[in-house]
Amino acid sequence: MLRLLNDILDTAKLEKGAVTLEEADFSLRELCGQVMATFQANADKKGIAWVLDYPAEVADGWRGDAFRIQQILSNLLSNALKFTEQGQVVLRLAGEGGALELSVQDSGIGMEPSVLARIFDPFAQADVSTTRRYGGTGLGTTIVRQLVDLMQGQVTVQSQPGQGSTFTVHLPLSLASAAFVAQAPVQIQGMVQHAGQPGGGLTAPTAPTAPTALKALKALKVLAVDDVPTNLELLALLLQRDGHTVQQAGSGAEAIEACARTRFDVVLMDLQMPGMDGLEATRRIRAAEHDRQQAATPIIALSASVMEQDRYAAEAAGMNGFAGKPLEPPRLMAEIARVLRLQGRAVAGGDGGANGTNDAVHAATAVTQSAKASAAIDWPRGLRLWGKAAALRAAIEDFAHEADAEQAALRALLDADDWPAVAAQAHRLKGTAGNLALPQLLEVARQLETLAHGASPDREAGVVLLERWAEHLAALSTTLSTSAAQTGDAAEDKLAGRLAAAPLPTGMLDDEAAEAVRTALARMVPALAAGEYPQTDLVVLEKYLPAAALEGLQTALDHFDFTQASAELTALQTSFATLVSALVSTPPTE
Repeated sequence: MLRLLNDILDTAKLEKGAVTLEEADFSLRELCGQVMATFQANADKKGIAWVLDYPAEVADGWRGDAFRIQQILSNLLSNALKFTEQGQVVLRLAGEGGALELSVQDSGIGMEPSVLARIFDPFAQADVSTTRRYGGTGLGTTIVRQLVDLMQGQVTVQSQPGQGSTFTVHLPLSLASAAFVAQAPVQIQGMVQHAGQPGGGLTAPTAPTAPTALKALKALKVLAVDDVPTNLELLALLLQRDGHTVQQAGSGAEAIEACARTRFDVVLMDLQMPGMDGLEATRRIRAAEHDRQQAATPIIALSASVMEQDRYAAEAAGMNGFAGKPLEPPRLMAEIARVLRLQGRAVAGGDGGANGTNDAVHAATAVTQSAKASAAIDWPRGLRLWGKAAALRAAIEDFAHEADAEQAALRALLDADDWPAVAAQAHRLKGTAGNLALPQLLEVARQLETLAHGASPDREAGVVLLERWAEHLAALSTTLSTSAAQTGDAAEDKLAGRLAAAPLPTGMLDDEAAEAVRTALARMVPALAAGEYPQTDLVVLEKYLPAAALEGLQTALDHFDFTQASAELTALQTSFATLVSALVSTPPTE
């Protein structure tokens, strides 16, 4: 009754124009996580997959009335959960600056055309029996429409009886201010999932959950299939550090051969590959399993596509699940858990273990605090994926080494007006750039793919995008080379100059503190060699050494240049005796 009264009051206020909108910066990812968490327990009880699909390319910070947007989502998700007995409910986000798209898709009872026509009318329900069985006020969708209209947006619905419904909301929102984005906390662990029932599900909580509190998937034998070596390397790294065994295949044909020789717990199959794509490879694997009278191996599609027809095509080919690119480890692990029906398991999913997570947290904090952090590389995301800065840097360098050939191939395809091939190549580069945390290149590849899929692509527009690609690639190369330009003796010379320019105060160290510094320096050597961010030891140095002594080391670490940081560390060790003699306290003479 209270819910009914509140809904009636809200509707009345909206009809009278008595509701005013607030405008403020807010975190959309956090808002979605809060709304999803509200209904998670009920979804678990029903055994429904409760999915938040928040692509990496969708911004977190937006400007608008967060409370009213939360109200819209709550009403749509509440309805979806109420009318869904099995399957899944998906909250999907899309959009760029100036436009945000929210959609709630369910696999519930669906609606007849007659109901669909009046779904936004007050007290609309399918019929009396529906009201009696499912309850509700019939005002939720009315409030959604009124709020969307107030925001000058649009809401649409698609539904078929027995096939579920999809409500889509378009809102004309702008991105949050630069100040808000700069102050927002870095979301290192991103999305944390819950796979509590067959069908699983995932959601984003309001705060990251510690990886140690999550139970990992059992050790699995996984076949990873992708034609891009970088993508295979990342998949292997993510899975192996969680204890899984990974075999790699670089094509659809190799995947078929591998499945004929070995039984895998799960196959991760890229959809778009040259020659034989993932769909055809899956069909042939299924045919071979049928001929051998074997149980079907679970196959999960990997694709940067967000188009529904690609998901349907994957299902029609015999695939069991779908995971997006760029890779999001928690979502990938949640999908594996869902497909394998691993009950009662929450999935840590690529946290890299305690050390890997700490590296990523400290590294991302340093990036946030450093005004010199490069726009070419999204270090927080990269470290969350790759775990170690050295591994990420090596993968980016390999990509940059091949980039000239990729660019030349794209130009040749543009000149030949071979737009299907341009789309395929851009799609491939989009996935790779995303997995390497290269946001500028990711955006250009995405725009080029969109252009190539258009009805009448403009070659000149493609050339402009290719030129922009070249500019961003040059910036990336500069980022990689500049930070590694000075090592060895140059570091010692610079350190000596800084120490000479900044008089060192005496009495800063006693013998115990000097030993702590010496120990910290020694521990940092293998850490930097492994590409690990030495946060604990750095705190010791900052406590006892003057800022002038640490400037070079801190700058290198802020740029995640572990080669330069190692050189700066060597310079500190070489100059340690000088530092100690200047800083160690001397007992006063009587």
